[in-house]
Amino acid sequence: MTEHTIYKKSNLDKFKKRFSRIGSRIEDIFLSVSLWLADILHSARLNNWIESYTEKRMQKLQHEIIRQQWHKVSLEKSLDSIRQKQNQFAD
Repeated sequence: MTEHTIYKKSNLDKFKKRFSRIGSRIEDIFLSVSLWLADILHSARLNNWIESYTEKRMQKLQHEIIRQQWHKVSLEKSLDSIRQKQNQFAD
């Protein structure tokens, strides 16, 4: 990869992080407003929808946490392998 390609990739990663944060904030605001409306209207249908939505969101977040943990383990194994190879060359 060239330096220009790396620079573009880092900018794209920064953009993705910012967009993800904005999307997360919008989702938080939307959920807060929905909860507020459910409290005011005492709507069983709205409460059921919120419960269903939060359950799905929790499952997605748990899946993401597990995926990140596996990714971390994979990276740690790769790092250990690299260190072992470096130690072999150093000896």
